[in-house]
Amino acid sequence: MLGAPRWTSACVMQSETSLVPLTTRVQHITACRISSVLQRDAEGVTQRRLRLAATQGVDTLCCNLWLLQATLTHTKDWPQADLPAPTYRAPAPWEPPVVVFSAMQLPASKSLCLTEEMRKHALMAIAQVTEPDSAVYYTDGSVDPDSGRTGAAAITRGTELCERTSNHCSTLQTELVAIQLALEHAHHRQEPTVMLHTDSRTGLQALQQLHPKDNVGLITTILGILQSIAAQGRQVKLNWIPSHVGVRGNETADAAAKRAAGGPQVTRHVFPSLRQVKAHAKRAAAQHAHHTHRQLEVRKRQAAWYAAATDYQSLDASQQQPRRYRDHKGGFPRARLTIALRWC
Repeated sequence: MLGAPRWTSACVMQSETSLVPLTTRVQHITACRISSVLQRDAEGVTQRRLRLAATQGVDTLCCNLWLLQATLTHTKDWPQADLPAPTYRAPAPWEPPVVVFSAMQLPASKSLCLTEEMRKHALMAIAQVTEPDSAVYYTDGSVDPDSGRTGAAAITRGTELCERTSNHCSTLQTELVAIQLALEHAHHRQEPTVMLHTDSRTGLQALQQLHPKDNVGLITTILGILQSIAAQGRQVKLNWIPSHVGVRGNETADAAAKRAAGGPQVTRHVFPSLRQVKAHAKRAAAQHAHHTHRQLEVRKRQAAWYAAATDYQSLDASQQQPRRYRDHKGGFPRARLTIALRWC
C-alpha cells in the first residue's frame, strides 16, 4: 500500500498509516466487547461474572487493562444495562403507528439550496402539516465541542423548556432529549393534535426503530410517551425542517438550547451510548499507539527522524502529493519514507 522499501521500520509505517499495534487493537476490541455485553438489556452469566470481577478490581480480568480502564473511566463507572423504559410496550406488527413522521422535500441537496429558498419551503411545509388548534413545539439540541457542555430545549407559545444534559452527550442524544421535553409537556395538554418540528433527521430515524440497539432507554422512553398520548385519543406528528434557515421557532429553540448548555449544573442525566463508548476506546487506542511511537524515538533512528520530519502530521494527498507521484501507487508516502532511510 505505501510502496515503502522493505527495510522500513514497522513503527514508522504504522505512524504513516495511523494504524495501532496489533496488541493495542486486540485490547480495543476487548474493551468494546465488554462494554457491549454490560449494556445488554438481558442479564446473563457473562454480565454477572464481569460485574463480579469489577468488585474485585478490573485488573483481575487480564494483565494489561489500560484501555479497558480508560474506556470505563469515560462512563465514570462500569456500564450498566441500557434497559427499555417500563412505560414502553413493543407494538404488534398489525397495530397502527402512534406517530406520523413527515419531512419536507428540498428541490435539491441542502448544500446546493439558497437559505431563502429553504426558508420558503420550510414555511410552506409547516403550514401544510400543522392543523388548527394544534399544540405546536419546536425542539433543538446543542453541543459545545470545546467544553463538552450540552443542552436541550423545546418551545411552545412563549414557554421555554430547557435542560442542561450530561457532558459529552452526542448531538443525537440532545435532540432526543429535546423531543422528550416537548412530549412530556404535551402529555398534560388537551389539544387533539401535537405538532412537533425538529431539525434532526437522525432523531426521527431513531424513533422509527421499534427495537433500538443503542440509546435504548432514551428512545423507548420517548416511544412510551407517544403511546400514552395516543391512548388519550390524540395524534402526534413529528416533522423535519432544515436548520438555520430563518424559521423563527427553530431559531428560538436553537438559542434556548445554547443557553441551556451554558448552565452551571447538569439537570438531566443521559446514559452514555454504546457508540460513544466505542469511539472513546478508539481514541484511547490511538493515543496509546502515539505514546508508544514517542517512546521508540529514543531507541530507533528511523522513528526519531520520522518524528522530527513530520511531527506526526498526516498528509492530505489530494493537496500535497506532487504531480510526478500521482500516477504511482503509494508514491508520496514512499518518497517520504525513503527520505527517512537516507538519513538513518
